[in-house]
Amino acid sequence: MPKTLASLALITGFLAAPAAHAKDLGSRIGVGFDTSLTSIPALSVRYGVPTGNRIVNVQIELDLGVDLSQGASTTALGGRVLYAIAVEDNVNLYAVGGLATTSGDAGTTHFQPGFAMDSFLFGLENIGFTTTWGLDLVPGEEGGLTTTGNLAAGVHYWF
Repeated sequence: MPKTLASLALITGFLAAPAAHAKDLGSRIGVGFDTSLTSIPALSVRYGVPTGNRIVNVQIELDLGVDLSQGASTTALGGRVLYAIAVEDNVNLYAVGGLATTSGDAGTTHFQPGFAMDSFLFGLENIGFTTTWGLDLVPGEEGGLTTTGNLAAGVHYWF
């Protein structure tokens, strides 16, 4: 009898627990910095595309970075599309596709398939800490392709 009562109490507790709500970033703008598209840290602006469903989370990101050190002038411009594959209260996991170009002495184009994770700390609901990992594909001048691993980070404040 005590086991049955304990089981019933446990099942009732699970059924009475509040439903988890995904971090809804639709129709919101995130501003911050990101280092994922090139080696130049960049100002980053994200827009959460409204989808009508809290669990379907799609974002478009635009990045712009400038490096004026050592007498050289290099500019990086890029963008990414992030599609949430796992959405939780304080963590979103995305499949990411990015494209960036740099100008200057070593101007290159980067294609970046990968993953990103946004973490939102309890009590800091509008600040997203981003970790990105994946590949950095750079086409060579003679038709070759350079592939390297890419691990980067960023922070966005969501309005």
